[in-house]
Amino acid sequence: MRKLVILIGSFLLLLVGCSNEAYEQAISEGVAALEKEDYEKAEASFAHALEEKADDKEAKVLLKQTEYMQEAVEQMENGDLDTAADAAQMVIDLEDGSTLLVELAKEIQEEIEIYKEKYEEYIASYEEAKKQYDSEEYDDAIVILEAVLEEEMEHTFFEQVKLDFEDLLEEVKAAKEEAILAAEEEEKRKVEEEAKQKQEEEQKASAQGIGELAGYWLSKENNIACHITSSYMHCAMPYSDFITHHEISDITHINATEVEITIPGEAPFILKLSDNNGTLHTPAYAYQRVSKEEANAIFDGHYELQ
Repeated sequence: MRKLVILIGSFLLLLVGCSNEAYEQAISEGVAALEKEDYEKAEASFAHALEEKADDKEAKVLLKQTEYMQEAVEQMENGDLDTAADAAQMVIDLEDGSTLLVELAKEIQEEIEIYKEKYEEYIASYEEAKKQYDSEEYDDAIVILEAVLEEEMEHTFFEQVKLDFEDLLEEVKAAKEEAILAAEEEEKRKVEEEAKQKQEEEQKASAQGIGELAGYWLSKENNIACHITSSYMHCAMPYSDFITHHEISDITHINATEVEITIPGEAPFILKLSDNNGTLHTPAYAYQRVSKEEANAIFDGHYELQ
């Protein structure tokens, strides 16, 4: 009987020893997995340790920390930063756990804060770009939007805001193109309108003929008298064979006081009025406006302008 008791006791001691060895190995494997950030393997190892020691505090804490850590990492990847931050805080709050997990959890929280600050910067940039867009300052809006899109925005947390930036950039570029086309059309319309107005003015001037230049003119030296009409220019000098008569083939009104005259066989030339239309300037002489009688007076009755 005594031998049987000793045998059973020895067997129980052997079982306890084996259990402790399996527990220690599971804990060791779990910690090693944490160092490699293999949280699934670490969780399995700590769960196995609890199977060996159901009420072991260390294994319970490590298992809970690992579960919260997995939740923090998973929610970070999903872009749910608030849930990730809460899970990371649970890792930190558990006492007597892994200091490595606590440090990693703090790093996650710091990363979350950086992401949130960056997100606020992006929102501010978006609002500024939208403001420039609404003010039709398209180039300024494009500069802001493209600068942000050049940054690293691949994290899931920025997925929607990145899409918002891309959509707004496309919208701004389309609006800019539309504005350019509208400006080109407006410029074309103005050019056509100016050409039409000029044509109308020319037609109106042509209908007016020679206008204010019609009449009798006497050179300032009183040695040439001319008669100008819309159809001809007739000039003569007293006591001389100098008599000219030129038919006018075309009249182009430059402005209210200048016209370009075309005489067949000769280059066009400009006649200009000054001194309240009292003085006529030709390429060669200046004339004063006079009456028909004053113009013909220089010929002493030997000649008369038409």
